[in-house]
Amino acid sequence: FYLRPHKSLDKIFEEYGVEEKVTPEMLDEWTNIATKIFLDTKDEDKCIKRLIPEAQKLGRRLGVPEEKLSAFTRDIIRTTLFYLQAVIIINNIIKQGSEG
Repeated sequence: FYLRPHKSLDKIFEEYGVEEKVTPEMLDEWTNIATKIFLDTKDEDKCIKRLIPEAQKLGRRLGVPEEKLSAFTRDIIRTTLFYLQAVIIINNIIKQGSEG
């Protein structure tokens, strides 16, 4: 199987015209926030509800226009959740492989 998100983070930033404003520190901060929320909630719906305001803050910080902010929020959360779920799945596969 080959799985990939609907859009990469690079593609999202490019699509919304903010790729020049994204810094490694911003990405690290977003990753830390999203991971903490994901691990704290253990429920996708609760996770999404808590990620929405954080994704909006990120979008505003990057200068995403207000009329595009909800689409940016949806895209960034969707891609982030894909990556977080992929890490968990890969981790489970590795654990099963080492146990067997």
